[in-house]
Amino acid sequence: PPYRELLPLARAIRDPMLEGNARLGLAYLDLRNNRTARAETGYRRAIALLERTRDPRSEMAARVGLARALRAQGRLDDARRAYRGIIERCRATGDRINEADAWNNLGAIEAAEGDPAKAASDFARAMQISRALRRPGQMEVRNLAILLVEAGRVEAAADTLANELARWPRGALRETY
Repeated sequence: PPYRELLPLARAIRDPMLEGNARLGLAYLDLRNNRTARAETGYRRAIALLERTRDPRSEMAARVGLARALRAQGRLDDARRAYRGIIERCRATGDRINEADAWNNLGAIEAAEGDPAKAASDFARAMQISRALRRPGQMEVRNLAILLVEAGRVEAAADTLANELARWPRGALRETY
């Protein structure tokens, strides 16, 4: 992949942002290929590099990736702590997009651990942020609807989806629902 080719160049010119983004890309590929321990190491290296740059979005993407790697390894408490840290950091930097993503993923962990009330609250927070950004909520709405269906609340799930679809211009959520 081109990420691997960027590493020597980034090191040669001493560019932590370029190297951090290359490591971020490699870690993502490792996670996609279920090499979770290797992905965790890659994300940690990317974070260390990107913390020294003025690129908070890439740093947050690396932090989200690390939390996903931890979750994929079954380390749910570590992933939960990582997502909470991401939420705090996003609030401090004003990164509402990654904050919504972190709330959604935190909700998915709560749902997997059998706490539907916490999960629903987390999904609702993600939806609220997406609405404030005028950015269609996608996964969080779907996750909330699934949670409601699993709880036997099919009508509530249908209402949630219908209400969310009504908030956005026609076709904005076509790929999601």
